[in-house]
Amino acid sequence: MEGMYKGRKNAKTAIPRSENCLYLNVWAPETVDDAKRPVLVWIYGGAFSVGNCSRPLHDGARLAHESGCIVVSLTYRVGAMGFLGSRTLANSAAGEWPLVTLEALRSKPSASDSIGVGAGNWGLWDLVSGLLWVQNSISVFGGDANNVTVFGESAGSIAIHYLLLSPCVPEGVFHKAILESGVVATLVPRTTQAVQATWDFLVRSLCPHHLQDDEAAQLEYLRTRVSADDIATCLRPLVGKRPRSEYTPTLSELQRLPQAREDLQTEAFGVTDQWGPVWDGVFVDADFVERAFTPLPPRSKLRNGRSGIAVGMCADEGTMFNFLIATAQSLAAHQDLFHPALSSDLGRVYGFDTRELKTIKASGSEKARRDQQAFYTCATYTGDTQFTAPILDYMAMHSGLSAQAEHVDVYGYLLAYRPSSRMLEALTVVPEMTEEWAAFHTLDIPFVFGLVGSPDVDGHAFVSEMSEYGVDPDEDDGSKMAPGTAPPTASKGMTKAERELSLYMMRTWTTLARLPTTEDGGREGVKLPDGSTWLPLRSYRADSEDPASIDNIHLLAIGDAPQAPVKVRARPADEPIRVYQTALSQHPFAQQRPVAGEASSLQERVDFWMHKPITGTAAKSDASEGDKDQLRMCRYLQNYYGFLSTPPRFISWSAA
Repeated sequence: MEGMYKGRKNAKTAIPRSENCLYLNVWAPETVDDAKRPVLVWIYGGAFSVGNCSRPLHDGARLAHESGCIVVSLTYRVGAMGFLGSRTLANSAAGEWPLVTLEALRSKPSASDSIGVGAGNWGLWDLVSGLLWVQNSISVFGGDANNVTVFGESAGSIAIHYLLLSPCVPEGVFHKAILESGVVATLVPRTTQAVQATWDFLVRSLCPHHLQDDEAAQLEYLRTRVSADDIATCLRPLVGKRPRSEYTPTLSELQRLPQAREDLQTEAFGVTDQWGPVWDGVFVDADFVERAFTPLPPRSKLRNGRSGIAVGMCADEGTMFNFLIATAQSLAAHQDLFHPALSSDLGRVYGFDTRELKTIKASGSEKARRDQQAFYTCATYTGDTQFTAPILDYMAMHSGLSAQAEHVDVYGYLLAYRPSSRMLEALTVVPEMTEEWAAFHTLDIPFVFGLVGSPDVDGHAFVSEMSEYGVDPDEDDGSKMAPGTAPPTASKGMTKAERELSLYMMRTWTTLARLPTTEDGGREGVKLPDGSTWLPLRSYRADSEDPASIDNIHLLAIGDAPQAPVKVRARPADEPIRVYQTALSQHPFAQQRPVAGEASSLQERVDFWMHKPITGTAAKSDASEGDKDQLRMCRYLQNYYGFLSTPPRFISWSAA
């Protein structure tokens, strides 16, 4: 729906934009194979606000060629079209025909057989529909519907975790999953209270006054007279902030809003310009958040993903966010958007004083040093709260499980490689800035798809045996190059070592996709391209007595760079990039301290966000005595939901 980011020449205007957007792409290898092929299903990211299947970066042809798998990419609605909810929508009959069975693909069920779908998770229902299409139709392309692996990055990875935990997803629509930079704890669901506030704001701003008391007429008006662009424009002036929150109050609202959500009473609730899954009580059921902060259930209780899960992250997840926080003063302004107690905690742990930052006056090299420190400080706590801490905490939970057959095998990886300037030249429009981002969020995508090369030559990387790839149908049908002619030398794109790493990652993802889907399949681990065996997280236990300790994590390290801003030596273009299995505590990523606070080790930063409440607040619970401690209270949840004294809870649409 939102076009493309950076495509080939004239691609953005050539691709039509329409709400008729629910399509998918299928790539099948040309080689003949009598056996049914494993299926890889890609789910794109984009903060649930942007994203599409039209980017050359997501072209699955190379991956299909190298893996021998069928590659599918699913489109799902984003932004308001994907995640706008309200009481009115929840009560609307328009949501009574979800594609939750294969039969629903063929005929609409009768009114008596309809299934309520809640409201607000339309984009997630789209993914269910796409996976059902795969189950129903992929055999026509030679795919095995009984061996489907979903893989996604960022919001796509988060969405997969939602699919794993939701009681509404039909059983057996996917069998393995690869979560690249995202789990549910990265973006927990928005409450119906916050979502209803966004709806009310849109109604007040966009609907005629004479419809004020007619909810049905307001709904019809927004559906037929208001575009998605109008909604986005309406919400755009709101203040966005990271670490992300389900509401983004302005500074004046920040002073007015009470400390606890239940104390709002008749106060107008702050609204957001950010999107994501909704705690609707249906797709995201009442105890969903509680389950998201625990390991996956045993295989027998898991509806999908029983044959293996991989979870990973990049070493510098936060650097591509808040990149405009590039001065000490802007870091101080950023802190003004947080609760004062949380801001004080951040200053202590990440090594800055907000009051001092506001008064700093420096020039020359000292200013440059302080500004760089401000950028990496903001990048570190942003990456920690949204990605690093939730993902490592999730790995630690699975590392603490006993090595018994009833648990699903969960594998961990860390991408800690900093791309070459050549690769950045081909990948981004601002290579000088992205070089400072180090091993940034989304870096895994070009390696997994093998698609970053020289735009002047073919737009893709040369990998394996193919001599040419990625012709633009509007400019070249491939006939201009004589058979056997080598392609021009690329001045941009992956180095030789990066191409080899790309091939390694594609083949690793392929091995996961080819794991047996039988009940006892995959018990021997994943065979890596170098002949070693990638063992599940629970296969290794350190001496730590704390099951939540990241010292228990033993993962696949792809590269050995520390977290920025620590410098690394220049690497020759043909020097192999190291890939090895290691205890996380032995990796440079965990051994260095990128910030100068009192408690800035990696373990302490994970504990800061995931296991400790904001200083001065009590983690009290209004639940019954028996289940008081079921949901841990921590800074991450307190910041996201705005509760400073009570755990978050499901609120039905009728009470929102």
